[in-house]
Amino acid sequence: MQILLLNPPDCGRSIPEERFGITSIKQIFRGEPLGLEELAGNLGDHSVRLVDLKADPGGLETELASFRPDIVGITGMTCEANTVRRLAEEIGRTGCFGSLAKR
Repeated sequence: MQILLLNPPDCGRSIPEERFGITSIKQIFRGEPLGLEELAGNLGDHSVRLVDLKADPGGLETELASFRPDIVGITGMTCEANTVRRLAEEIGRTGCFGSLAKR
């Protein structure tokens, strides 16, 4: 199975910023996506790619077209929920999934 794991892009203003004016929370999001790396490392029987959209905001389209994943996993913090939802909807509309989508 071909699995694509995504770390969402910077979402601009997060929910805590919009609602409560908390701006220091962005520092939390700047780290490496270790959770996705740990997950990918334990999927040895599958072909796994990880795309960090915070580091490469334009990398999704290319990866979807060339890799054609059977499944896409997206991580995110609660305050990134709106961005993650929009990203999932965008991926679903592309219809770019691999062999499992044909079953």
